[in-house]
Amino acid sequence: MECSLKSMRWIKPLSLKRIRYRQIAGVIALISAGVVAIFLVWHGKNYWIVLPAATGFMISLRSLLLKPRVKAMSMRELMRRAIRNKIVLATFLALLLAYFILYYLVPAYLMPIINEAKKSELKELVEKIVNTASNDADKARKICEWVYTHIVNVYREYKLDNYVVLLAKPPFICLRMRGEDYPLWPLVSRCGACMEYSLLYRELAAAANLTVRSVHNPGEDHSWDEVLVDGQWIIVDPSRGRFNVSPSEFEEGRRLNVSYVYAKYPNGTMVNVTERYTGTGTLEILVVQSNGKRVEGAVIEVYSLNWLPNGVLIRGIKCLTGPDGLCTIRLGGGRYRVSAVRVEGWLLYSDEILIELSEGTNRTVTLTLRRDLLHAYIAVPQQLAYALMGFIVAPFIGLLILLGLHIWVSIAVILLSSTEPAKV
Repeated sequence: MECSLKSMRWIKPLSLKRIRYRQIAGVIALISAGVVAIFLVWHGKNYWIVLPAATGFMISLRSLLLKPRVKAMSMRELMRRAIRNKIVLATFLALLLAYFILYYLVPAYLMPIINEAKKSELKELVEKIVNTASNDADKARKICEWVYTHIVNVYREYKLDNYVVLLAKPPFICLRMRGEDYPLWPLVSRCGACMEYSLLYRELAAAANLTVRSVHNPGEDHSWDEVLVDGQWIIVDPSRGRFNVSPSEFEEGRRLNVSYVYAKYPNGTMVNVTERYTGTGTLEILVVQSNGKRVEGAVIEVYSLNWLPNGVLIRGIKCLTGPDGLCTIRLGGGRYRVSAVRVEGWLLYSDEILIELSEGTNRTVTLTLRRDLLHAYIAVPQQLAYALMGFIVAPFIGLLILLGLHIWVSIAVILLSSTEPAKV
C-alpha cells in the first residue's frame, strides 16, 4: 500500500529556515570541494581526485536547489531516492577514503615501516641471489637478472598519475615510490619503473659488498646503475635486463640528446657523470635586476626539452648565483628552458629563457628578474599555506561526516518503517 509523504507523521516537510541552512552548507561544501580539487590537481597532479570532488558537487548542488515546498511522493519513490543518495554518498566517501590511504597513509607511514623491515632481510636475500657467483662481475650480473625477473615494469602501463598505476596482470595496482627515500619498497610492491629498478639494484649490490651507484638522467627520464669491478665502472640497466652496457647506447640507442647525468652512492653522495655519456657545452647564466644590478642567491632551474616539448626539470642541478650574479653549468647538447627565481619577503621575482646549446661550445645568457604575480604562491610560507588548506578542508570534512550520518540514519528509518502499514 502506498502513502504520501504528508501522511507519514514521522517525516515533516522542510521549513524555509532549514532549507536556507542546507543551502548555506551546500555553498560551503561546494566551494571547499572545488578548491581542494583544484589545488590537488594543479600541484599534486592527482587527477582522479576530480571524481569524489564531482560527486561532492552533485550533493552540494542538490541542497542548493531545494525548494520550500516538498511535493507528495510514494514510499517506493522515497526509498528509491534515499537509496540513490546513499549510493552517491557511499561512492564519494569510498573514493575520499581511498585517496587518504593511498596518498597519505601509505607513503607517510607504510613505506618507511616496510623499508626498515626489509633491511633486516636484505643480507639473507642477497646471499640466495649470489650464492653461486664466482666473482664480483658474476654477482653484479646475477643481481641484475633477479631484479629484472622479479619486478614488473610499469613504464608503459596505464597511469592514474605517476604514483598509482593500473595493470592487466599481477599485482594489478602498483603504488610507485614517491621520491628516493624507500628503495626497498619494490620488494613488497613487486612493481615499478626504471627508478625503482635502479634504486633496488643499488641496495642489493651494496649488500653484496659491491661498490655501486645509481645513475639518473632526469631530463630524458631514465635511471640505471654502475658497478665498480676490477677498477672499472660497468654499466647495468636492470629495468631492461642489460649488463655491461655501452655509455653511447643511452644517447644513440634512444636517439635523444642526453642533457645531464648524475650518480648517487648509497650514502647519498652525488657526482656529475654527464661527460661519461655525452659531449658537453658550458652554459653561463647571469641574473640581474631590472636596473642592471647583479643578483646574488637566485635559484637556477633547467628544463630539458630533448624528450618532452613542455620540458622536464633536471633534478640534481643545484645552482645559486654568487655575488657576481653568475651560475655556470655543463650540459649535453640540446634545447633547454632556463629559469631564475628569487623570493624577497612575500614577493617573487623570476625570468626564463629558451636556449639551444651545442656540444663543445660556451654560451652566456642573461635573465632579468621581474615581479611574478602568476607564481606568487611560491613565496607564501609553507606553514601558512598548510593553515589555509586546513581552514578550507576542515569544514568540508565536517560537513561530509554530518551529511553521511544524516543519510545513513534516514535510510535506516525508512527501511525499518516500510514494513508497517501507513496510517492515513
